[in-house]
Amino acid sequence: MNMINMNNLNTKKHNINKDTSVYVGNLDGRVTDDILWELFLQAGRVKTVKFPKKKNPMKIYAFVEFENPDTVDYAVKVLNSIQLYGKSIKVAPVKKGGAQTKNIGAILFIGNLAPEVNEKLLYDTFSAFGEITQVPSIVRDGATGMPKGFAFIGFGSFAASDAAIQYMNNQLMCNKVLKVQYARRKGTDERHGSQAERLLAAEAEKLEMKKISNAMMNNSNNDHNTNNNDLSHSPTPTQQQQQQQQFLQQGAGSNNNNMMMMG
Repeated sequence: MNMINMNNLNTKKHNINKDTSVYVGNLDGRVTDDILWELFLQAGRVKTVKFPKKKNPMKIYAFVEFENPDTVDYAVKVLNSIQLYGKSIKVAPVKKGGAQTKNIGAILFIGNLAPEVNEKLLYDTFSAFGEITQVPSIVRDGATGMPKGFAFIGFGSFAASDAAIQYMNNQLMCNKVLKVQYARRKGTDERHGSQAERLLAAEAEKLEMKKISNAMMNNSNNDHNTNNNDLSHSPTPTQQQQQQQQFLQQGAGSNNNNMMMMG
């Protein structure tokens, strides 16, 4: 259940725009810049594709930067978990520390998977219940690479994970009955989804909403101050009247001079 931590990847040294870029992980060594360019072009206009200068053969990843920030979410939805050289690639947004997903504890175990089930199928199926913050990860045998028949997936809210359990547990997928439940917490027999985790998630959501509200108020105040500054530079009604009188007097004086010259 590894999480993608964008802080460890140090996106600054790659000189990319976080708002328009995605992280692409779990890549095979045969994947090149050109292959990723052609693949992600299916989602939108690509600006750059960048691999780390020093590739770690055990962890190959890249960044794809788009020209339009709206393309990012679409690329994640369409291309995450597709098979490339037999490996399911991981696609996550970079923005706001992006792929450093918020782990609130809404992590599910999906068991009794058929051998033909892959991460793309799981993503497409379970994303219907809400935001996925930890992409599906099928556990495989270290020696053979064959799937062990179970996977993990994480959601951005307990409402989404609860719905996934309610509607997908005991349902058929590729002729096998799924077992969907909260995953065990690492190193313990306790499962995620506890009341404590739910309370912490609720508090975190309140703080996030407060930040958004404060940001909106600040923007509103800035707009108000800008409007006031614009008004302060506009002439008052009295100033406008004085300018009009001066203009009329200048016009009258000009007409008198013309008449004297004609006489």
